[in-house]
Amino acid sequence: MKYVGGKHKIGRQIVEQLLMLAPPDTMAGYVEPFVGACGVLKQITDKGYATYQAYDKDSELIDMWKSVKNDSLALPNKITRDDYYTWKASPKSPEKTAVGYGMSFGGKYFGGYSQDPEGLRDFLMELKNSHNKIRPKIQNVDFAAIDFSQLSPEGCLVYCDPPYQNTQGYRTGDFDDEQFWDWAERMTNRNVVVVSSEFAPEGWIQVWQTHKFRSLQKAERRDATERLYIYAPIVDF
Repeated sequence: MKYVGGKHKIGRQIVEQLLMLAPPDTMAGYVEPFVGACGVLKQITDKGYATYQAYDKDSELIDMWKSVKNDSLALPNKITRDDYYTWKASPKSPEKTAVGYGMSFGGKYFGGYSQDPEGLRDFLMELKNSHNKIRPKIQNVDFAAIDFSQLSPEGCLVYCDPPYQNTQGYRTGDFDDEQFWDWAERMTNRNVVVVSSEFAPEGWIQVWQTHKFRSLQKAERRDATERLYIYAPIVDF
């Protein structure tokens, strides 16, 4: 499923790093506070962690994933441009959320109807196929709509992919970067915390990086560096 900031193209690479940093037999479970489009989650659910917990502040997104998991998402066989804007004006539902992301330009929630000028792509079929492929991979995942600041895991691998600073396209309101990094640092006392970000505050060290294009507008795509950080402050004696 298309999603702003999604990690589908590099999810497998990220999981390779996570397994080295926090092997399943040393952790009580796996926690994702910003599950988004499940780009990393779908690559790690068969790696042997005792539990898998996926959270997001966006309750409508979580309801959609619960519906994908139990195969109750009822999408139509066709969505025209007019249908798309009818969905946009409709009441909240898992189906509306799926259309809002999966049928929108660049994965921005109802950011414009996706269409292929050459008529070669069927975006609705791509969305349905994406859900069908991910469904068996999330059967062992517990989904819940909880803000990261309310989480307090113990002995877990906590993989965080928060909204990047100064980015556009997220629909749950402003994101408090300072609050997040303070929380993440506290969580390192009882967990292995790995953060995906372009930058990190003092005390966090980079353990991996790769490059990808990231932008909502195709003409404005830029080569962004995706990095993984862990907390390892330098102590003066």
